[in-house]
Amino acid sequence: MLKALYQTFLQERRFLKNCSPKTLRSYGQAWNAFKALLDPVTAADQVRQAVKAGVVEMMSAGKLQPSSINVYLRTMNAFLRWGSIEEHFVPPIKGVPLLKTPTKVIPTLNETQVQHIVQFRPKWRKERRVHAMAMLVLDTGLRLNECLQLQVADVDLDNFLITVQKGKGNKQRKVPISGVGRKVLYRYIAGGGDPNRRFVFTTVNGTAMTQRNADRDLKHMGRKLRLDLHWHLLRHCFGSLFIRNGGNVADLQRIMGHAAVTTTMLYVHAQASDFVMAHNTLSPLAKASR
Repeated sequence: MLKALYQTFLQERRFLKNCSPKTLRSYGQAWNAFKALLDPVTAADQVRQAVKAGVVEMMSAGKLQPSSINVYLRTMNAFLRWGSIEEHFVPPIKGVPLLKTPTKVIPTLNETQVQHIVQFRPKWRKERRVHAMAMLVLDTGLRLNECLQLQVADVDLDNFLITVQKGKGNKQRKVPISGVGRKVLYRYIAGGGDPNRRFVFTTVNGTAMTQRNADRDLKHMGRKLRLDLHWHLLRHCFGSLFIRNGGNVADLQRIMGHAAVTTTMLYVHAQASDFVMAHNTLSPLAKASR
């Protein structure tokens, strides 16, 4: 009975909330993580206890980090909340508190490392393609999948804008580009082969690139620059430097496509270099020695 109810929950998430296939797969993985304890449940008042028991079991096994368990737990809490609102669970069931996880500073690049990427001189077609993609992410904070699905028709060079047609949650948004970013896109689109192609970043055959190929090409460029590069690092770099250079959280939230401002607030943190500069200015010892 509970499994059938969960399938209804998934269907509503798919057709009413427009959840992506990737999100739906993660929901399926969450059910599988708790399946052994949820399958025997026959009464609503047993559901929360089964989820709590599943969390304890996963923690005891020691195979998953608390942050990974929380991914499953957020899905189960969404299911409990949905079931309560739709009155499948009477009385309503409270969610299970998330596990405490350590707060980590988001990894990023410093401005010197960003300069190395900007000044990289690609020699081959694949290098030109991945360098243009990296420059775009540093300029806009796009997710990798948003880059791969970006179409030539979505690039408005006149108004310094690109349109992300299907961001996270299948949401459309407008993202500004800088003057430098516009030059990069213009040069790449104009010199990238077929001017009538659909996607901005394509394979030799004109089809959209795969994530696997994009990861491979970025790693190759990173080795040449002696940097450990990955796409989310470039996105993090955009968010961190945007705030450090004076940008505000509301603008960053819209640009990066965050549903919740709490996600954007992760970028409002001081890097080690900021602490050093502030300490040099404010330390009583440093001030007394001037």
